[in-house]
Amino acid sequence: MTTRFAQVLYLSALAAMIAVGASRAADLDPKAVTYIPVDKIQWKENAAGTNANAILYGDLSKPGPYAYFVKWKAGNMSRPHFHPNDRFIAVLSGT
Repeated sequence: MTTRFAQVLYLSALAAMIAVGASRAADLDPKAVTYIPVDKIQWKENAAGTNANAILYGDLSKPGPYAYFVKWKAGNMSRPHFHPNDRFIAVLSGT
């Protein structure tokens, strides 16, 4: 990649980011968005007491999308296992 081309590419990307940042998002439709303040999230411990779950959307026992938080207790480990569907996991703290 030539230096001149790299400069043009960089400046184009920078201009695009500035344009996107400067644009104002439309007001959200309150009927289409649900807010749950952090202090209002309802956590429920599992039967073994090894973690707590908070269901944000959907039903874990039914087909279809769902989202939930899990708080693992310190030192807890999940044994290798399988799920019949895809899972996407984001670790917010720890490993």
